[in-house]
Amino acid sequence: MLGSFTLLFANALGAYATAYALTSSNNSLVSITIANLVTEDIFPDPALASALAVVMACFLSLSIVINARIKKSNGGLGL
Repeated sequence: MLGSFTLLFANALGAYATAYALTSSNNSLVSITIANLVTEDIFPDPALASALAVVMACFLSLSIVINARIKKSNGGLGL
């Protein structure tokens, strides 16, 4: 069950379109913030957007490592 949670968490990190549609850009989610920082006309900040993307990639890598360890400890079943 924890393995499933880590995979769903990793999937949710990259789901930009779903998050944007559900929140109507009213909430400050990381993926929406990255898109806003890159596409703003007046004050774009691609350096901050890149830093946030690296943080998201670290979280994604961590969730993949956790899932791999869970699968390894359960004999490859991923339970």
